[in-house]
Amino acid sequence: MIPYELNEDQKLFQETIRRMAKERLAPGAQDVDQSSDFPWGLYALFKENGLPGINIPEEYGGAGADRLTTALVLEEMGKTCNTSAIILGVFFLSNLVIALSGNEDQKRQFLPRIANGDAICAISLIEPGINFDTNNINTTAVLRDEDYLLNGKTPFISNADIADFLVVLAKDGRSQGTEGIDIYVVEKESSGYECEKKGELLGEGSRQACEVVFKDCKVSGENRFTPDKGGFEAIMQILKANNFITAARALGIAQGAFDHAVEYAKTRVQFGRPIAKFQAIQFLLAEMAAKIEAVRQLLYKACTEMDKGSKGAIRLGAMAKSFACDVAMDVSVNSVQIFGAYGVSKEYPVSRYYRNAKLVSLVEGTSDFQKRTIAREIIS
Repeated sequence: MIPYELNEDQKLFQETIRRMAKERLAPGAQDVDQSSDFPWGLYALFKENGLPGINIPEEYGGAGADRLTTALVLEEMGKTCNTSAIILGVFFLSNLVIALSGNEDQKRQFLPRIANGDAICAISLIEPGINFDTNNINTTAVLRDEDYLLNGKTPFISNADIADFLVVLAKDGRSQGTEGIDIYVVEKESSGYECEKKGELLGEGSRQACEVVFKDCKVSGENRFTPDKGGFEAIMQILKANNFITAARALGIAQGAFDHAVEYAKTRVQFGRPIAKFQAIQFLLAEMAAKIEAVRQLLYKACTEMDKGSKGAIRLGAMAKSFACDVAMDVSVNSVQIFGAYGVSKEYPVSRYYRNAKLVSLVEGTSDFQKRTIAREIIS
């Protein structure tokens, strides 16, 4: 594979985001990790810089950024403050679902509000006990007059407690498998919509696990998205074509953990010299650096090929997601090892990167799920 090199505009944009992350996010990253409250200060910063709508098409008020530009944002955020990457990742995926599966009226109803920072969106893709198993999607949508009544519950929803609307999958209750599954946008003021915080997840504290319960939740018929291939197939294709979102977060986590490990190894003195002078540590750092660069090249290539619509782009995206998450785990574990006993202390950042690496490996399709996608693309 030919090494990917950012062009000058991309480098300038990357440096701008990197500076913002270093100056505005890094100083408070540890406090954000310890808090269970939504970081409204971070959201205000993102809104000020137009980040929530960066990948929304320009005709709906966004910047129309391509996948690589979007990935650069998430990489820098993941490297500094993973909560920021989580919040923006939810926006970016929600934006794509609405932009790629909604009709013109639906796009104009929701996308400008997100792009302007006037609305926060959340997205639900799983239910208790399932991992993309369509036969076990239990949330139902029944037509009553011109509205739909939704019943069911969805756990582990990021931002659900503060979201203005939620993107959710539901089926009509009469069909089997993927038949009858459509996408609905549920607004928070809808009757029968209940949201409850269920506690903190393994990673960042402010990304609380919320469970949303629908009890005869009334949803306007205008908020039902009916893409040509059906709601579930549309969601699956969007996820496969946008694995870069999670991969970029994982790359940022790996790079952040590595940077802290290098700095610590250069300053931690044992037996009269910094531990970075010991060959065992040097070999460990060399292996980590090589893996991170390999992920970066694969991710940037995948983003570029996806934007081109190239054959094999889905396979590259799945590879990037699977490999990036595996490398994030390896690098974060080794970074903890370099820190020694301090590595498991919340006073030091590497424990945060380790927790975040495990969390990111489980969302939007595990590595095993991605490997299945890769294999199917290879043999098809």
